[in-house]
Amino acid sequence: MAELVNPYDTGRPVSEEKMFFGRDEVLAWVRENLIGGRRVFVVHGPQRIGKTSLLRHLIHHLPPGYVPIFLDLRSARQKDLPGLLWEIGVEVTLGLRTAHDLTLAEPLPDDLQKDPSYLADHFLPQVREALGDKQLVLMTDNLEALADTGGMELAHAFLSHLADVLKDEPWIRLILALRHPENFDKEHPRLFAAAAYRKLGSLASPEAARLIREPVRGMLDYDVGVTRRIIELTSNHPYFIQLLCYTIFNRCARSGRATLSDVEAAVDALLELGIPDFHELWEASSPQEKIILATLGALRGGHGIATRQDVSSALSRRGIRADPHEVAGALDSLAARGILERLGALSYRFNVDLLRIWLSRSKRPDEVYRAIRWPVQVKPSESQQPTAVQPSGVQPLPGAEAHPWWVRWIIVILALAAVLLGSLAVSTWLASRGLIGGVTTPTSPTATAISQRMRPTFTPTFAPTPTRPIVIVRTIPAIAYMCKEERTAPWQICVMDADGANITVLTDSEGDDTTPAWSPDGEHIVFVSTRDGNREIYVMDADGRNQVNLTNHPADDWMPAWSPDGERIAFVSYRDGNWEIYVMGIDGSDVTRLTENEADDWTPSWSPDAAEIAFCSTRDGNWEIYVMDSSGSLPLRLTEHPENDIAPAWSPDGQWIAFESTRDGSSEIYVMDRNGEQLRNLSNDPMADDHGPSWSPDGSRIVFYSIRDGDWDIYAMNDAGGEVVNLTDNETNDQTPVWRP
Repeated sequence: MAELVNPYDTGRPVSEEKMFFGRDEVLAWVRENLIGGRRVFVVHGPQRIGKTSLLRHLIHHLPPGYVPIFLDLRSARQKDLPGLLWEIGVEVTLGLRTAHDLTLAEPLPDDLQKDPSYLADHFLPQVREALGDKQLVLMTDNLEALADTGGMELAHAFLSHLADVLKDEPWIRLILALRHPENFDKEHPRLFAAAAYRKLGSLASPEAARLIREPVRGMLDYDVGVTRRIIELTSNHPYFIQLLCYTIFNRCARSGRATLSDVEAAVDALLELGIPDFHELWEASSPQEKIILATLGALRGGHGIATRQDVSSALSRRGIRADPHEVAGALDSLAARGILERLGALSYRFNVDLLRIWLSRSKRPDEVYRAIRWPVQVKPSESQQPTAVQPSGVQPLPGAEAHPWWVRWIIVILALAAVLLGSLAVSTWLASRGLIGGVTTPTSPTATAISQRMRPTFTPTFAPTPTRPIVIVRTIPAIAYMCKEERTAPWQICVMDADGANITVLTDSEGDDTTPAWSPDGEHIVFVSTRDGNREIYVMDADGRNQVNLTNHPADDWMPAWSPDGERIAFVSYRDGNWEIYVMGIDGSDVTRLTENEADDWTPSWSPDAAEIAFCSTRDGNWEIYVMDSSGSLPLRLTEHPENDIAPAWSPDGQWIAFESTRDGSSEIYVMDRNGEQLRNLSNDPMADDHGPSWSPDGSRIVFYSIRDGDWDIYAMNDAGGEVVNLTDNETNDQTPVWRP
């Protein structure tokens, strides 16, 4: 077998055209501004966001008449301005000779040491003559690296020199790539005031999806949901997409397919090995920032979004009294460093969700709080006037501040005793007059008789409440789904009541048991298991007994769906070289292929009358929803959108089809009529991903799974998208729910 070469490269910037995705709008912005006469450009963004890759790619996309020279200041070795200018002169000479076949004499180190203006006065005129009427574009990367080489003084001296050069040489354009322009722009207004600024952020979702899929096309297939999960974990950050995909490819290249379980295993492997970028940002953080990062990593819910109040409350619950202004300052500092993204005035979230997961696993709040103390700001008056520590919950009485603490305790006890005695006296007086019930004390028989004569006697007129018989009710599970308690544990099939109660685990397999589906009578569950080494379709009783392999085929079989008449099971199989839809009898016999297309066909769903099957397919370029006769004939496309539409589910009356779509940027639960019209977004939560809809038997509710509260849980909502309830609000991973018919 030929060796498979991992196409993802996390060790260097992207220089190959085939591995550069997105940034089209930035390339267009540079070209338009160059043609419009702009001379200085500032491209900025956090570390690893792709600034260097953009500059290297931009070399091939400048308008005609512009000659680019790439200068990486990270490779500079000289620690003074003359030495740095000499290195730049050499790089310009080599660049013009290699890429443009222009020969110039290199400047000598002594030329610059004797006269720092040599580059501008003698070398650049030679460059101007060699270029003719063309423009020189200096693409300068890693400006901050100069501070590591020669200090901020060298960086500022270099920028001042560039400002002088640009003033005298109008044929030179400058593109600066750096992380924090605010560290330089105020000191150099001549250079930055007229500059065009562009901040690089994460990729758009379609661009991120292309970066995930296209480099491995023909080598590795991704199961449904894998691309979306990678995007969720990496938050569309190009470097972390490559890092995670590199790990997934190494794990799955031999099998040729990556599953959601493979993604989670790759995350575990990455975090176990350690991600140097995360360790570096942690070590570079202040004590307050470390405490807040650990706190944010432990917060659940809120779609990964937290407010300042959320952080302050979490700190307070753990005994840390942090000034709200200090909390806000630390959060804003983390946002300025590109670790957090500020949403509105008071909310924040991680720029890369993988960092949140790393923090939740490796930086436990209690351990961080023990190792790091929140710095307390002590007011001068407090430090000058030490006071005795009061016992918890005790406040000094007025005028008692001058007494020793034991005297104050005696005063407090005597005051409390006086209050109790006074209260008892008042209660006794009121009771003696029949105004309230008296204090129960031992009484003589005479006193008891007097008391009985004074009080009226009431006789109950109602019948005593009969003792209710004990009734043992056997609940019937309503929802089947797949679950696992630990990240590394295999998936198992679970059932629960419609309100999320009485969760029961039905399978106990060493392989993954996934994607359950009910029989029409609710007595059996068909599901997928890898216990035999590959995916096979199994069936079992509703209580988990009598588990039987129906397919017994060396190829993978997946996504079963039981027909409403109870006679057939549709499923997806790779047995003919790609994913196609098949049907078989309920005992695994009479296997028939329904679809025959070079594209993949997935997620079959029977109409209530068993006459049609809805499914999704890539036959028209991306995932769309189709419907066909139950015999496989007359396929008809119902959706048409550049984003993906998958996982159709018929309503019980056959009039509606629920499905999941990424057309709004995140995965949402949609509904449409059986003709593909009247589309509505039901889940409508842009900060989460919602998957796998399934209707209740009466059609009034839809169950689905979502990560909106921090981990995968099962939710239910009404058929209009309201009354959303988390049914499995626990620490387990819960997915693919199906409602019992």
